[in-house]
Amino acid sequence: MEISYPDEVTIAGVQEFAAPKELVFEVFTQPEHLKQTLTPFDEKIVALEFDVRPGGMYDYTFVTPDGKPYRFFGQYLEVQKSKKLISTWHFSGWDSVEAVETLDFHDLGNQTLMNYQLRFRTPEGRAHMSKVDGVEAGYLKVNEYLINLQKDNNDRRIF
Repeated sequence: MEISYPDEVTIAGVQEFAAPKELVFEVFTQPEHLKQTLTPFDEKIVALEFDVRPGGMYDYTFVTPDGKPYRFFGQYLEVQKSKKLISTWHFSGWDSVEAVETLDFHDLGNQTLMNYQLRFRTPEGRAHMSKVDGVEAGYLKVNEYLINLQKDNNDRRIF
């Protein structure tokens, strides 16, 4: 993922996925896929709720190998099937930090280009996000999952 900081409140990124955008969108919105892709490292999902529609909520908690829980939650503001997801973004450890996350999906045939933006309300909120390794690792994990998902589906078609 190519990460940039276009201003003092925004983190932006571009990621290519080796799958059609309809499948990529499904992986970003369906609980059976989210359970497999939300945690970039060796964390364990212990709670997961996604209601992917404008006004719907998402809320998930994972626990790290050393036992620390982390919770992300928010509300979907805009949902355009296979095109765009916009939601509020909150992290349980940073109660005063508010952001809006935007994912734009662009068709590249059998691949998808996703533009990612996390726009914080204040520069102080953005300053909390000093590392993006989890974001980068997370999207690499999604890409690997998509490759394996397509391979598994192709293997099933052979029989």
